[in-house]
Amino acid sequence: MRHLLIGTVLLLAGCNLMNADKEAQMEICGDRTQPDVAIAACDRLLDDKTMRKEARVYVYYSRGRAAMEKQDMAAAIADLDESIRLDDTQAVSFATRGIARGTMGDMASAITDFTRALELDPNDAITLQNRGKAYSDVGKQERAIQDFTRAIELGNDEAATRNGRCWARAVLGQELDLARQDCEAAVRMEPDDGNNHNSLGFVHFRNGDTASAIAAYTTSLSLNPKGASSYYMRGRAKALANDATAQADIDQGLGLEPGVADRYAGYGIEMPPASAP
Repeated sequence: MRHLLIGTVLLLAGCNLMNADKEAQMEICGDRTQPDVAIAACDRLLDDKTMRKEARVYVYYSRGRAAMEKQDMAAAIADLDESIRLDDTQAVSFATRGIARGTMGDMASAITDFTRALELDPNDAITLQNRGKAYSDVGKQERAIQDFTRAIELGNDEAATRNGRCWARAVLGQELDLARQDCEAAVRMEPDDGNNHNSLGFVHFRNGDTASAIAAYTTSLSLNPKGASSYYMRGRAKALANDATAQADIDQGLGLEPGVADRYAGYGIEMPPASAP
């Protein structure tokens, strides 16, 4: 999920700190490029019990963002909780907490946060993309497609959004021509991202174009050699093409991710026969 790069100005507006030293500390606190330095500055600011609520909202938010940069999502969520407790009208706070919750795998709570953020700011294309990804992760592909489409309409026409919509359609097995167009657009935008080629491979597999599926999965594996689903699905495509190396690919995928066959069975891809002992 993408971090939000906008919205902090809204949080900072109205802080009106009283002296130059606190203004300098506020600037450092909000600079997430050096998260440890930012956290230390935020800590110093929070020690001032006279600081206005508007400023505390921003400082808790900023410290939470810095914690996210350190991959400390539990600390980030705790700070974002406090920022929201102090002011529950800031879309960026809910959207950022949604990213942290999604990173921790709590997709239901992430969707709740993204939805609240979009109630406050309906045209936030990044949050629409993030909610679309979360919906896709929990199997709500139709809702995901709606969010990705709206994000693109609002100008967030980038590889991740196109790939997300392509994948959702491929999982459903619907509108496969549109899915292919989206995946091809994603590949043009970011040709070095193995996920884009992986999704394109699945669309080709769904369409019965095994040769193109094998080629797309092979490209994906050249970019991501540990891609379990690319090995597994390349093996499935090779099996349809009577390629003798099919089982080796399937076994490689299962070795990297034992649950990959179950995952694709959930998409309607029947389980392969057990390999010979």
